[in-house]
Amino acid sequence: MEKLLDADYIDSGLPVFVNLEPSPMRMSDSILQEIRVLSQFNPASGLEGIKVHHDADPALIAATERLFSKGIISRIDGGYLTDAGIELMRHLDSLTTVLGTHMESASLH
Repeated sequence: MEKLLDADYIDSGLPVFVNLEPSPMRMSDSILQEIRVLSQFNPASGLEGIKVHHDADPALIAATERLFSKGIISRIDGGYLTDAGIELMRHLDSLTTVLGTHMESASLH
């Protein structure tokens, strides 16, 4: 059971609770950086790769290296998506599509 610290209310009047326990869905900075690297790939084409240069942000270089070690991309400095990377990219593309659609419809109100 979740432990709740306090409730604040957003404009809609719904309570927003602060969770004392780490949530399994929280994303670390390293995961967010990996998502940032993945978002540079074109989801419509497996034939387009990326190259992360040696003078790029060190956090992005490290994220790229982690993606390579996980078998998501073909080279330590980018390259192409592997089969696992293509599958992961489908999920990321779906997520960003849903979130982008939600943002667009929310801004119409």
